[in-house]
This record gives sequence, structure tokens and C-alpha cells, in this order.
Amino acid sequence: MVSDVTTDLMLDVDVSRSFRPIPASAQAGRGRFVLPVPPVAPRRQPPRRAGTVAGTVWFDAGSPADPLDDVPITGATVTAVQGGADVTATATDAAGAYAIPACPPATTRCAAEATGFVTAESPATIVAGNATNVVFRLSPAP
Repeated sequence: MVSDVTTDLMLDVDVSRSFRPIPASAQAGRGRFVLPVPPVAPRRQPPRRAGTVAGTVWFDAGSPADPLDDVPITGATVTAVQGGADVTATATDAAGAYAIPACPPATTRCAAEATGFVTAESPATIVAGNATNVVFRLSPAP
């Protein structure tokens, strides 16, 4: 049993149509009425919105201080990790770009890796309905 779950219910009743006199009591002048119980259903909540992590993975071309000579890395793997578990992963395209949609809002650790390069990590704060830009610059593996 989950103790911290709440449910909102909305009861919409048209009083002029809901109360009906009980035939025997109306004739006797007692004024008793029946109130039918309408069906009750939970109010639908909008789905929890997700965010996106997107960016580019670059080869720093041996000069990390100079981003102008960077080259995009095709086929690098970018992984989003929350709470120690992989949320999802994707690969970069020919321009080194990637996008990981439908990430739950939270602080996320992103990692980019490619064969022949040192893996890079970066924190990212995912905000519902927004895209978080995370750019990686990978150095060659020793």
C-alpha cells in the first residue's frame, strides 16, 4: 500500500434534477426525497511533462582551449543517468548532434563516449517542457 498517494475527486451535481420526492412520503406530506448517487471518477491529471537533453559531441582536435578547430564526432553514444540508472541513450548523427527526448524532470548526469576517446560527463538539470543543451568536447584516449 502506498501511503503518500492522493486522489482528487470532482462531484458535479445538478440539484434541480437530482432530488426526487419519494412517492409515498410526498402524498403523506412528509417531504422526503431520494438523492441518487452519481458516478464518481477520478479527475484526469495532465501527464507529467518531460524535458529534452540535446547538444553536440566534438573532438577537441588536441587543443581544448580552441573550440574553433573542433570536429563533430559521428556515432558517439550519449547516455542520460538519473539516480544511478540509465534513463536512455542515443547516438550522434553526422554533425555530432544528439537529442534525448522524454527525460523526466530532475538533475541528470550525462555521459558521452566514443571509440578512441576519453569519456566525458556533465550534469544537466532537466526542466519539464524545455530542452537542456549539453555540449561535449572529447579528448583522444592516451
